[in-house]
Amino acid sequence: MTVDPPDCAKYSGGSAVPAELKGNMAALTATGAGNQYVAVAVETSQEVPFDPAVSENCKKVGFRGNGIAGQTEVIDAPSIDGARTLGMKRDVLSGTSGRAIGQEVLNYSAYLGRYMVVVTVSPIAVGKVPPAMPDGKRASDLLVKAVAAVRS
Repeated sequence: MTVDPPDCAKYSGGSAVPAELKGNMAALTATGAGNQYVAVAVETSQEVPFDPAVSENCKKVGFRGNGIAGQTEVIDAPSIDGARTLGMKRDVLSGTSGRAIGQEVLNYSAYLGRYMVVVTVSPIAVGKVPPAMPDGKRASDLLVKAVAAVRS
């Protein structure tokens, strides 16, 4: 897989909790209006690191590999008191059997010390019906509500 700019390769996959952290995780999924939403809350043994370089130096990262291409781009995320937030949009184009399939996925993350909350929204493919656009507003609102639930 090639990544452009090359220095941003570690950010092209999105937020990750370092392997040495231990903890607990809870996840919920829901569907509606042609979208699938996944909310994940993680509690770890140490603070979950937030690397501002992903939003400062790597606002847009392109990638290309075996049968896949696309870009990851930083987007606006909701402001949440006491949390660092990050929004990411991934446009992915994959090809199989001579057909290219495109998909847009939105991801919103909140870093809260030893806690991290992530909400992802992606379109649901239904037969030959064109997929819905991901509802970023709803996913952003879900992040705010999920953070409030973690804090309660």
